[in-house]
Amino acid sequence: MLMWINWRGFSMKILNVGCGNDTYGTDFIDLYPQRKEVKKCLIDSEKFPYPDNAFDEVRMYFVFEHLKNHEHALKEAFRVLKKGGILDLKTDNAGYWYYALDNKTHTGRYESVSEYGDKDRHFGLFTDHHLKNYFEDAGFKNIKIRQSYDNAKGKNLGWKGKAVLVINFIFTSLYPVRRMGFSEIQIKGEK
Repeated sequence: MLMWINWRGFSMKILNVGCGNDTYGTDFIDLYPQRKEVKKCLIDSEKFPYPDNAFDEVRMYFVFEHLKNHEHALKEAFRVLKKGGILDLKTDNAGYWYYALDNKTHTGRYESVSEYGDKDRHFGLFTDHHLKNYFEDAGFKNIKIRQSYDNAKGKNLGWKGKAVLVINFIFTSLYPVRRMGFSEIQIKGEK
């Protein structure tokens, strides 16, 4: 059995929900398993295939916005976490200026993004306040929120990518519109 060792030297069990090709963790579930060690699970409607109190951490990176039943997924994450365990979730920031103006995958224009087909795969976009409400309702405590920008999104885009980085810098420097400069929200809560 694979175990992770944390910085204190203790072994940890980590469930990666909606893992795709990500290999972080000891156990993995996804709607479309891409590796043999990944268990198939309809994350927003099925019970996670693990017992109660099994994991030290549950990680959900960029899957929450693709779910139809957010409450179910959070309650299942809460159920499989040990007392004191952490849910670490990252998702797109609904308030990010670029998503509103130019990003095809967040405004329902999937028909021009051939790698996704013609169906919009997003069922929700969230602000930090929305996520905090979901976490509190699911029973999580000691909730911490961090907004960030994935600098890789601006690389190799020529002048357009450089302009995006400059605009992000301007937004994040101005308090009233600060949240509009971050493309991602990370939220962590404790069981």
